[in-house]
Amino acid sequence: MKKLFLGLALMVGVCLFASTPVSAKEKTEKKEGFPAKELLSSMNSLNGKDYGLNEEESNELKELNSGLVAGAFDIITGKDSNKDKRHSLKKLRKETSKKYKKLLGKGPFKKFKKDMKKKLRPIRRRVKLIGLIF
Repeated sequence: MKKLFLGLALMVGVCLFASTPVSAKEKTEKKEGFPAKELLSSMNSLNGKDYGLNEEESNELKELNSGLVAGAFDIITGKDSNKDKRHSLKKLRKETSKKYKKLLGKGPFKKFKKDMKKKLRPIRRRVKLIGLIF
């Protein structure tokens, strides 16, 4: 009888916990948690000279990085569905990859992409959609 009562109480507790809606405040806190500054500083920490760029091209690389972060921030914090966000991030990745290849060249771009994935790994654990931009 005790086991039946405890089992019933446990089921009622689980049902009540599962049925509590997520408040709008919690949803916006998740969106506001996008680490744009941290992402940009991680991306800009890679030195353009390591990829054969001069000072002017390094500045252009930083501008590309900031444009990519701004675009990703707009997409991720937008009100689109996750499917649409993924599609938009993939489109953004294709567009910026072309610009990076044009700036860096094919060989250095591969090294840059590999290094960037390493740099973004800690951020990617917190914001899963970041993995779609590189």
